[in-house]
Amino acid sequence: MIPNILLNDIKKNRLAHAYLFIGRESVCLDAALSLAKSLNCMQASEDLLFCDDCSFCKRISNHIFSDVFVIRPKGKANFISIKDIQDLQSVIQVKALESKKRICILAGVDKLDVDAANSFLKTLEEPPDDTMFILTVSNVHNLLDTIISRCRKVHIDFQDIDLDSILEQEFFANARDKIIDDFICSSHKNNILDYIDELNDNIKKEDMGIKKSSEILLDIIESVIRDLLIIKDAPGYKNLIWNQDKINFLVHGASKYSHKFLYNIIEKIADFREKLDFNLNFKIKFAEILINI
Repeated sequence: MIPNILLNDIKKNRLAHAYLFIGRESVCLDAALSLAKSLNCMQASEDLLFCDDCSFCKRISNHIFSDVFVIRPKGKANFISIKDIQDLQSVIQVKALESKKRICILAGVDKLDVDAANSFLKTLEEPPDDTMFILTVSNVHNLLDTIISRCRKVHIDFQDIDLDSILEQEFFANARDKIIDDFICSSHKNNILDYIDELNDNIKKEDMGIKKSSEILLDIIESVIRDLLIIKDAPGYKNLIWNQDKINFLVHGASKYSHKFLYNIIEKIADFREKLDFNLNFKIKFAEILINI
Protein backbone atom coordinates (compact mmCIF):
# COMPACT_ATOMS: atom_id res chain seq x y z
CA MET A 1 0.00 0.00 0.00
CA ILE A 2 1.55 3.29 -1.15
CA PRO A 3 -0.44 6.56 -0.76
CA ASN A 4 -1.15 8.60 -3.89
CA ILE A 5 1.08 11.45 -2.71
CA LEU A 6 4.03 9.05 -2.75
CA LEU A 7 3.06 7.57 -6.11
CA ASN A 8 3.24 11.08 -7.56
CA ASP A 9 6.67 11.63 -6.01
CA ILE A 10 7.91 8.36 -7.52
CA LYS A 11 6.50 9.06 -10.98
CA LYS A 12 7.92 12.59 -11.04
CA ASN A 13 11.22 11.45 -9.52
CA ARG A 14 10.86 14.06 -6.79
CA LEU A 15 11.41 11.90 -3.74
CA ALA A 16 12.26 13.66 -0.50
CA HIS A 17 15.29 12.68 1.56
CA ALA A 18 13.05 12.08 4.59
CA TYR A 19 9.41 11.10 5.00
CA LEU A 20 7.28 11.03 8.12
CA PHE A 21 4.52 8.43 7.87
CA ILE A 22 1.70 9.15 10.32
CA GLY A 23 -0.82 6.43 11.15
CA ARG A 24 -1.25 2.98 12.65
CA GLU A 25 2.20 1.44 13.21
CA SER A 26 1.68 -1.78 11.25
CA VAL A 27 0.13 0.07 8.29
CA CYS A 28 2.93 2.67 8.24
CA LEU A 29 5.60 -0.01 8.30
CA ASP A 30 3.89 -1.86 5.46
CA ALA A 31 3.81 1.37 3.42
CA ALA A 32 7.49 2.03 4.20
CA LEU A 33 8.52 -1.45 3.04
CA SER A 34 6.36 -1.07 -0.08
CA LEU A 35 8.15 2.18 -0.91
CA ALA A 36 11.50 0.45 -0.38
CA LYS A 37 10.42 -2.32 -2.78
CA SER A 38 9.24 0.17 -5.41
CA LEU A 39 12.68 1.82 -5.40
CA ASN A 40 14.59 -1.47 -5.58
CA CYS A 41 12.40 -4.01 -7.40
CA MET A 42 14.22 -5.79 -10.22
CA GLN A 43 11.01 -6.09 -12.28
CA ALA A 44 9.56 -2.61 -11.70
CA SER A 45 8.20 -0.75 -14.73
CA GLU A 46 5.72 2.00 -15.60
CA ASP A 47 2.90 -0.52 -15.18
CA LEU A 48 4.33 -2.38 -12.18
CA LEU A 49 5.42 -0.54 -9.05
CA PHE A 50 7.01 -3.65 -7.56
CA CYS A 51 6.56 -7.36 -8.18
CA ASP A 52 6.87 -8.69 -4.61
CA ASP A 53 8.43 -11.80 -6.15
CA CYS A 54 11.97 -10.93 -7.23
CA SER A 55 15.01 -11.51 -5.02
CA PHE A 56 15.15 -7.87 -3.87
CA CYS A 57 11.43 -7.68 -2.98
CA LYS A 58 11.52 -10.96 -1.08
CA ARG A 59 14.60 -9.97 0.88
CA ILE A 60 13.06 -6.62 1.80
CA SER A 61 9.93 -8.44 3.04
CA ASN A 62 12.14 -10.72 5.15
CA HIS A 63 14.25 -7.80 6.47
CA ILE A 64 17.47 -9.23 5.00
CA PHE A 65 18.14 -6.77 2.16
CA SER A 66 21.52 -5.10 2.69
CA ASP A 67 20.34 -1.57 1.87
CA VAL A 68 17.06 -1.48 3.81
CA PHE A 69 17.29 -1.05 7.58
CA VAL A 70 14.46 -1.11 10.09
CA ILE A 71 15.03 0.24 13.60
CA ARG A 72 12.36 -0.25 16.25
CA PRO A 73 12.03 0.58 19.94
CA LYS A 74 13.32 -2.25 22.11
CA GLY A 75 14.18 -3.25 25.65
CA LYS A 76 12.13 -2.84 28.80
CA ALA A 77 12.05 0.92 28.33
CA ASN A 78 10.77 0.48 24.74
CA PHE A 79 13.08 3.19 23.35
CA ILE A 80 15.33 3.70 20.36
CA SER A 81 18.71 4.27 22.00
CA ILE A 82 21.71 6.42 21.16
CA LYS A 83 23.59 3.20 20.27
CA ASP A 84 20.93 2.33 17.66
CA ILE A 85 21.44 5.75 16.06
CA GLN A 86 25.24 5.50 16.23
CA ASP A 87 25.10 2.09 14.51
CA LEU A 88 22.88 3.63 11.82
CA GLN A 89 25.26 6.55 11.36
CA SER A 90 28.16 4.13 10.87
CA VAL A 91 26.23 2.24 8.19
CA ILE A 92 25.23 5.28 6.13
CA GLN A 93 28.82 6.55 5.95
CA VAL A 94 29.43 3.72 3.46
CA LYS A 95 27.81 3.78 0.02
CA ALA A 96 24.78 1.59 -0.59
CA LEU A 97 25.92 -1.91 -1.49
CA GLU A 98 23.27 -3.20 -3.91
CA SER A 99 20.94 -0.32 -4.71
CA LYS A 100 21.00 3.29 -5.77
CA LYS A 101 19.01 4.35 -2.70
CA ARG A 102 19.49 3.03 0.82
CA ILE A 103 16.27 3.11 2.90
CA CYS A 104 16.44 3.61 6.67
CA ILE A 105 13.12 3.05 8.44
CA LEU A 106 12.72 4.24 12.02
CA ALA A 107 9.47 2.71 13.27
CA GLY A 108 7.96 4.45 16.29
CA VAL A 109 10.32 7.40 15.98
CA ASP A 110 8.60 9.15 18.88
CA LYS A 111 10.34 6.56 21.09
CA LEU A 112 13.81 8.03 20.49
CA ASP A 113 15.38 8.82 23.84
CA VAL A 114 16.70 12.37 24.32
CA ASP A 115 20.33 11.64 23.34
CA ALA A 116 19.25 9.53 20.37
CA ALA A 117 16.86 12.26 19.14
CA ASN A 118 19.56 14.95 19.30
CA SER A 119 22.08 12.74 17.52
CA PHE A 120 19.60 11.68 14.83
CA LEU A 121 18.58 15.28 14.22
CA LYS A 122 22.11 16.09 13.06
CA THR A 123 21.98 13.20 10.59
CA LEU A 124 18.58 14.31 9.35
CA GLU A 125 19.93 17.83 8.70
CA GLU A 126 22.76 16.56 6.47
CA PRO A 127 21.74 13.19 5.03
CA PRO A 128 23.93 11.28 2.54
CA ASP A 129 22.78 11.61 -1.07
CA ASP A 130 22.16 7.88 -1.43
CA THR A 131 20.04 7.54 1.73
CA MET A 132 16.34 8.05 2.36
CA PHE A 133 14.83 8.10 5.84
CA ILE A 134 11.28 6.93 6.51
CA LEU A 135 10.05 7.69 10.01
CA THR A 136 6.78 6.27 11.32
CA VAL A 137 4.66 7.53 14.20
CA SER A 138 1.08 6.95 15.34
CA ASN A 139 0.74 10.33 17.06
CA VAL A 140 2.75 13.14 15.48
CA HIS A 141 2.17 15.32 18.53
CA ASN A 142 4.58 13.12 20.50
CA LEU A 143 7.43 14.03 18.14
CA LEU A 144 9.93 16.88 18.28
CA ASP A 145 9.00 19.80 16.02
CA THR A 146 12.60 19.95 14.79
CA ILE A 147 12.28 16.42 13.40
CA ILE A 148 8.82 17.03 11.90
CA SER A 149 10.02 20.16 10.08
CA ARG A 150 12.75 18.23 8.28
CA CYS A 151 10.44 15.57 6.83
CA ARG A 152 7.73 15.39 4.21
CA LYS A 153 4.61 14.41 6.14
CA VAL A 154 2.39 11.66 4.73
CA HIS A 155 -0.80 10.56 6.47
CA ILE A 156 -1.05 6.84 5.92
CA ASP A 157 -4.69 5.80 5.66
CA PHE A 158 -6.15 3.41 8.16
CA GLN A 159 -6.13 -0.29 7.41
CA ASP A 160 -9.03 -1.16 5.13
CA ILE A 161 -12.01 -2.82 6.74
CA ASP A 162 -15.08 -4.27 5.07
CA LEU A 163 -17.42 -1.78 6.72
CA ASP A 164 -20.37 -2.70 4.47
CA SER A 165 -20.21 -6.34 5.58
CA ILE A 166 -19.90 -5.31 9.21
CA LEU A 167 -22.96 -3.07 8.96
CA GLU A 168 -25.02 -5.87 7.44
CA GLN A 169 -25.08 -7.32 10.96
CA GLU A 170 -27.81 -5.52 12.88
CA PHE A 171 -25.93 -5.60 16.17
CA PHE A 172 -22.92 -3.75 14.76
CA ALA A 173 -25.01 -1.40 12.60
CA ASN A 174 -26.92 -0.29 15.69
CA ALA A 175 -23.69 0.03 17.64
CA ARG A 176 -22.15 2.23 14.91
CA ASP A 177 -25.23 4.50 14.84
CA LYS A 178 -25.28 4.82 18.62
CA ILE A 179 -21.56 5.60 18.82
CA ILE A 180 -21.77 8.29 16.12
CA ASP A 181 -25.10 9.86 17.02
CA ASP A 182 -24.85 9.87 20.80
CA PHE A 183 -21.17 9.83 21.75
CA ILE A 184 -18.97 11.19 18.95
CA CYS A 185 -21.17 13.81 17.29
CA SER A 186 -23.26 14.70 20.31
CA SER A 187 -22.69 15.15 24.03
CA HIS A 188 -24.87 12.45 25.54
CA LYS A 189 -22.24 11.04 27.89
CA ASN A 190 -24.50 10.29 30.84
CA ASN A 191 -25.69 6.91 29.54
CA ILE A 192 -22.36 5.47 28.35
CA LEU A 193 -21.97 2.97 31.18
CA ASP A 194 -25.55 1.74 30.75
CA TYR A 195 -24.96 1.35 27.02
CA ILE A 196 -21.74 -0.61 27.57
CA ASP A 197 -23.57 -2.93 29.98
CA GLU A 198 -26.15 -3.45 27.23
CA LEU A 199 -23.40 -4.13 24.67
CA ASN A 200 -21.73 -6.62 26.98
CA ASP A 201 -25.00 -8.45 27.63
CA ASN A 202 -25.83 -8.64 23.91
CA ILE A 203 -22.36 -9.96 23.05
CA LYS A 204 -22.83 -12.77 25.58
CA LYS A 205 -26.39 -13.41 24.42
CA GLU A 206 -25.39 -13.64 20.75
CA ASP A 207 -22.36 -15.78 21.73
CA MET A 208 -20.08 -13.66 19.51
CA GLY A 209 -17.05 -13.69 21.80
CA ILE A 210 -15.62 -10.64 23.58
CA LYS A 211 -12.33 -10.56 21.64
CA LYS A 212 -13.83 -10.75 18.15
CA SER A 213 -16.65 -8.34 19.00
CA SER A 214 -14.18 -5.90 20.55
CA GLU A 215 -12.04 -5.97 17.39
CA ILE A 216 -15.05 -5.15 15.21
CA LEU A 217 -16.27 -2.40 17.54
CA LEU A 218 -12.78 -0.88 17.55
CA ASP A 219 -12.75 -1.06 13.73
CA ILE A 220 -16.04 0.85 13.71
CA ILE A 221 -14.77 3.57 16.04
CA GLU A 222 -11.51 3.83 14.10
CA SER A 223 -13.43 4.18 10.83
CA VAL A 224 -15.29 7.13 12.33
CA ILE A 225 -12.11 8.77 13.66
CA ARG A 226 -10.56 8.30 10.21
CA ASP A 227 -13.56 10.02 8.60
CA LEU A 228 -13.32 12.94 11.05
CA LEU A 229 -9.63 13.40 10.17
CA ILE A 230 -10.41 13.22 6.44
CA ILE A 231 -13.10 15.89 6.83
CA LYS A 232 -10.66 18.14 8.68
CA ASP A 233 -7.77 17.64 6.22
CA ALA A 234 -9.19 16.98 2.74
CA PRO A 235 -11.18 19.70 0.92
CA GLY A 236 -12.77 17.14 -1.42
CA TYR A 237 -13.62 14.74 1.38
CA LYS A 238 -17.13 13.69 0.30
CA ASN A 239 -16.08 10.74 -1.83
CA LEU A 240 -13.44 9.63 0.69
CA ILE A 241 -15.75 9.09 3.66
CA TRP A 242 -16.38 5.47 4.66
CA ASN A 243 -19.50 6.17 6.74
CA GLN A 244 -21.29 7.92 3.87
CA ASP A 245 -24.77 7.63 5.36
CA LYS A 246 -23.58 9.57 8.43
CA ILE A 247 -21.74 12.33 6.61
CA ASN A 248 -23.85 15.19 8.02
CA PHE A 249 -23.30 14.01 11.58
CA LEU A 250 -19.58 13.62 10.91
CA VAL A 251 -19.17 17.10 9.40
CA HIS A 252 -20.76 18.54 12.53
CA GLY A 253 -18.63 16.32 14.77
CA ALA A 254 -15.34 17.16 13.03
CA SER A 255 -15.58 20.78 14.16
CA LYS A 256 -15.59 19.70 17.81
CA TYR A 257 -12.23 17.94 17.87
CA SER A 258 -8.57 18.88 17.36
CA HIS A 259 -6.13 16.70 15.45
CA LYS A 260 -4.24 16.03 18.68
CA PHE A 261 -7.40 14.85 20.40
CA LEU A 262 -8.32 12.47 17.56
CA TYR A 263 -4.82 10.99 17.40
CA ASN A 264 -4.95 10.43 21.16
CA ILE A 265 -8.13 8.39 20.66
CA ILE A 266 -6.32 6.33 18.01
CA GLU A 267 -3.58 5.63 20.57
CA LYS A 268 -6.17 4.45 23.10
CA ILE A 269 -7.66 2.15 20.46
CA ALA A 270 -4.20 0.75 19.67
CA ASP A 271 -3.60 0.14 23.37
CA PHE A 272 -6.95 -1.67 23.63
CA ARG A 273 -6.05 -3.86 20.62
CA GLU A 274 -2.72 -4.85 22.19
CA LYS A 275 -4.49 -6.04 25.33
CA LEU A 276 -7.21 -8.08 23.59
CA ASP A 277 -5.27 -11.31 24.06
CA PHE A 278 -5.22 -10.82 27.81
CA ASN A 279 -8.04 -11.04 30.33
CA LEU A 280 -8.99 -7.38 30.05
CA ASN A 281 -12.15 -5.89 31.46
CA PHE A 282 -14.15 -5.11 28.32
CA LYS A 283 -16.51 -2.70 30.05
CA ILE A 284 -13.77 -0.61 31.64
CA LYS A 285 -11.60 -0.36 28.51
CA PHE A 286 -14.51 0.43 26.20
CA ALA A 287 -15.88 3.01 28.61
CA GLU A 288 -12.44 4.64 28.73
CA ILE A 289 -12.51 5.17 24.96
CA LEU A 290 -16.11 6.40 24.68
CA ILE A 291 -15.95 8.68 27.73
CA ASN A 292 -12.78 10.30 26.41
CA ILE A 293 -14.26 11.02 22.98
